[in-house]
Amino acid sequence: MMLTCRDAVHQMNAKQLTTWQGFPAHCGLADLRSAGVELGEDETAATLGEAAEHASYRKARFAGYAESPVIWLRDGAIAQISVDDPELGDVPGLLVTLGAPAAKLDAWARTTPTTIPEAEWVWPARGLALRLSSDRRIAIQLIVFAPTTLERYRAALRYAEAPRELPR
Repeated sequence: MMLTCRDAVHQMNAKQLTTWQGFPAHCGLADLRSAGVELGEDETAATLGEAAEHASYRKARFAGYAESPVIWLRDGAIAQISVDDPELGDVPGLLVTLGAPAAKLDAWARTTPTTIPEAEWVWPARGLALRLSSDRRIAIQLIVFAPTTLERYRAALRYAEAPRELPR
């Protein structure tokens, strides 16, 4: 059964990630509004992916999250939605249920600013990535998108912030 944009929003709000199969590729801002998502008005141009492909983003309010999700857009369609500190329940149990990821990528931690080895776990065929704490017990960021390949996720969807040096 093909998931609708509204269904995906409800599943995301309920944090039903064990059955997550990706955000539908055709969803846009109007679909989010019709599903009850409050969208910010400011849209900022940016790049997304290791290939630094053009994108834009805006903040939103989802019922299930304390932090404001970021809606990443390309050509009017949702490229991905990311949520910092998604407050997921049993993260170790979720990881077991999801099974082995296609990749465990090093991830930039903005809060410390350091790189955490193998902290970004990616299930591209499920349209799901999680940035995890170094002990893998806390989800630092939830990222959902339309199912894709690992190569396409890395090139076009992965948030790639260059590491910075701490001031001395």
